[in-house]
Amino acid sequence: MDSTEIAGFVSIAENSTGTAGVQARNILEYDYAYNYFNCPNINGTASYKSSNFNMEDFIHIYGIKITVMPNPARGWTVFNYQLPNDMSKGMIKIIDAYGKLIEIFTITGKQGQKVWDTKNIKSGIYYYSLNFSGLSKSGKLIINK
Repeated sequence: MDSTEIAGFVSIAENSTGTAGVQARNILEYDYAYNYFNCPNINGTASYKSSNFNMEDFIHIYGIKITVMPNPARGWTVFNYQLPNDMSKGMIKIIDAYGKLIEIFTITGKQGQKVWDTKNIKSGIYYYSLNFSGLSKSGKLIINK
């Protein structure tokens, strides 16, 4: 094709949303090193503020997990954690029922355990959270002596 024909195909590719536009884009991408990417048209903000998004599903797919055993705990408890990869770094925070920070553990690696000595901790309800790259997975821990 000469430059006039290519210019005609470019016009069709950029201005047509039908079959002719798709065919023109395909020909230009295949033979003439043009690149087209069809971004979805987002009207307002409804597309990315969908109520169908479930953060728990995202965290599960991303690979963040934490469990605590035994729960209820007496003298100690173990936090079993999993992060997305071997180079991961995160934090386990423990707070009491009043929101007071009790303990922070820095964790590294893909998976591991942290033992928490609760002998000097009062009986009660505590909340833990595993924080990694802006994501958080949390739960409740009971200390019963």
